[in-house]
Amino acid sequence: MKKYLFLLIFLISTSMSAFASENEKFNQFLRNINSQAANFKNSELHKNIKAEKNTQTYIVGDTTEFWSWDLSVMPPLWIQT
Repeated sequence: MKKYLFLLIFLISTSMSAFASENEKFNQFLRNINSQAANFKNSELHKNIKAEKNTQTYIVGDTTEFWSWDLSVMPPLWIQT
């Protein structure tokens, strides 16, 4: 019984240390992404993209067409709505 208990504790501790290592890598990745996003925000490129963004203004009664999935058939199809 002691052998099984030792084996169980060993496996748990090994997996936890591996998880901690992967968790630190993931946290470093998140810090890197957040740093890049902060550098990009309000940069000249970001301002140009925002300025050239096309938006559509709608009023009551306007209609528009778009594509959607028809899930009532198999295989699903794209339909124009």
